[in-house]
Amino acid sequence: MTDYLKRLIPDHVYNDVLDHGRKIVATDAAAPFEIPIEFAAACFRIGHSMVRSDYVPWLPDDVLPSFMKRDVSFEDLLDFTKDGGKLAGGHLPRNYVQVWRHMAGDPQTPAGEAVAAAGIDTWIANDLSYVPRRFFEPRANENLPNSLNLARRTLELGVKLGLPSGQTLYDHIAGAGIAMARIKADVRTFLFDRQSRFGALYTDTTLCTQTPLWLYSLIEAELEPGPCLGEVAGRVVMETFHAAIQRSGDSILNPAPTGARILFSRELNTQQGPQNEFSMVDLIAVAAMPDQ
Repeated sequence: MTDYLKRLIPDHVYNDVLDHGRKIVATDAAAPFEIPIEFAAACFRIGHSMVRSDYVPWLPDDVLPSFMKRDVSFEDLLDFTKDGGKLAGGHLPRNYVQVWRHMAGDPQTPAGEAVAAAGIDTWIANDLSYVPRRFFEPRANENLPNSLNLARRTLELGVKLGLPSGQTLYDHIAGAGIAMARIKADVRTFLFDRQSRFGALYTDTTLCTQTPLWLYSLIEAELEPGPCLGEVAGRVVMETFHAAIQRSGDSILNPAPTGARILFSRELNTQQGPQNEFSMVDLIAVAAMPDQ
């Protein structure tokens, strides 16, 4: 709530949900919490665009000698997952162990050692076009090929689930009484301006006016001035996380209908001085120096 979402969600959406509560993601206190299908199958799949094909060695020389370092491919990382099957005794090899401060935006991390994700946009790493089939659950009566294109798989899933288009969801959010700070994404112009990547797709009227929600989420993020989600995906993701946090047994949010009030009151000693909110960097700093 006080770190990840602030990085991912446009400021006006983040503040509106905290100040005025949710408008499109409702939960029944008597029923188990369920994640909206628009979140699971489209809006939060923005991580697909943040994957890189190759990662530079991330361990500093005082942790791993330079002769043991090499570039890490996305395929390597897939192999070292449960389904990848190459974990030795359930553990990563030493040269894959992460130095977390390099991933969390620690200002003390030396230049060149931070490991940043790729931006949230319509660029997809080439390796995601050939993901081994062992990472996919086959659908009914489906014979999977040896590898699958993850982007295509996501778009097909959206059709199968009957997800609304990005434009339809935009209209639904606006119809819920939410003042939209951004106009609806002009998909035709976006595709026209990027013909080197999308060819003549701008001539497809249906695609431009009823854009698959996942693609729309990536397009509006690429159009957003900051490195974050846009109006539609940002609202869905923020309200989903907000609802999940509120439903937690030890929630930091008020259990009242809006859930607007953050219950933290203890003053914490963070890198920015005493305050009532903390970031991931602060958590890592405390973990490294428990006596602090």
